[in-house]
Amino acid sequence: MVTVNVLMISPGYPAEMAFFTRGLARAGAAVIGLGDQSPDALPPAARNALSHYVHVASLAGDGHVTATVRDLARHVGINQVECLWGHHPPPRTAHGPGDRPAVRGRPLPVRGLR
Repeated sequence: MVTVNVLMISPGYPAEMAFFTRGLARAGAAVIGLGDQSPDALPPAARNALSHYVHVASLAGDGHVTATVRDLARHVGINQVECLWGHHPPPRTAHGPGDRPAVRGRPLPVRGLR
């Protein structure tokens, strides 16, 4: 069985993310956390499920977070990135705000690190 490495951004906040993080680990994924909570402040369900945790000063620093993820990816093969909490504005796209292409009236998702 091949282990899937999942990078979970903000694994402990909001509170329900800890249970999603635990579920990923129970399903067999190696969950790597990246967040602005100190490791000691992570809920036990998240802390115990993580194979590794990277603490950053802020998730709002787009360039810093992107650089941290790229550096981490050089050392660990990341198969999937999960972030279920959108506390910051969506990334800017080549199309203006509110002018993203749509399918059946719904905006297309923005993919990739920018």
